Amino acid sequence: MIDEDLDVRLRWHLGDGVRAETVEFRGWKGLKNGALLQAMSVAGDVDVFLTADQNLRYQQRVTELPFGVLVLRSTSKRLARLLELMPAVRRLLPTVVPGVAVEVGPPDAS
Repeated sequence: MIDEDLDVRLRWHLGDGVRAETVEFRGWKGLKNGALLQAMSVAGDVDVFLTADQNLRYQQRVTELPFGVLVLRSTSKRLARLLELMPAVRRLLPTVVPGVAVEVGPPDAS
């Protein structure tokens, strides 16, 4: 599930065999974090929530969620910047477990 603050085109860059939907497509646009996470939990078909909300895991009980969370850390939410994170996202997607939030930052400059 891709959060509403991220470019929907990210779904095309998550890798082969990954089925991704957006919060907006589900009709959940505008829901605050608690209500959104509850809606995803009740739906029961979300494995990973992709968001740029770096405060989510501090404001919500992520450990109680039936899905994992990938938090994108980027200097911008522009697609070009977010695409830089996609190799790491593709590597991490199969390893994400329910109740765990993992941050994905920019590749090392070294």
